[in-house]
Amino acid sequence: MFPASAPLRLRVLRIEGRRSVEQIVDGYRIECRAVRDLLVEYFTERAPELDHVSLRSIARNVCRLFWRDLKIHHPGIDSLRLAPEVAQAWKDSQ
Repeated sequence: MFPASAPLRLRVLRIEGRRSVEQIVDGYRIECRAVRDLLVEYFTERAPELDHVSLRSIARNVCRLFWRDLKIHHPGIDSLRLAPEVAQAWKDSQ
């Protein structure tokens, strides 16, 4: 157990422990239910072949870096079916 003087991030990790796929994805507050459910399904399928740290890292990349970036640049987007110009613009920005 971490002392009260330990950084909050460490104390939270100790309290949270291993999170479910749903908890991991929901931590990114994806508003579009269809996209959220698709990501939960995808990561649930991948979970058996990954250690927990890798699963959380991949979820971070997809949920925060990819989906959040799309939402910022294309407000109102509610699908991963991207128009070709949207997909190309995202690729070009990376």
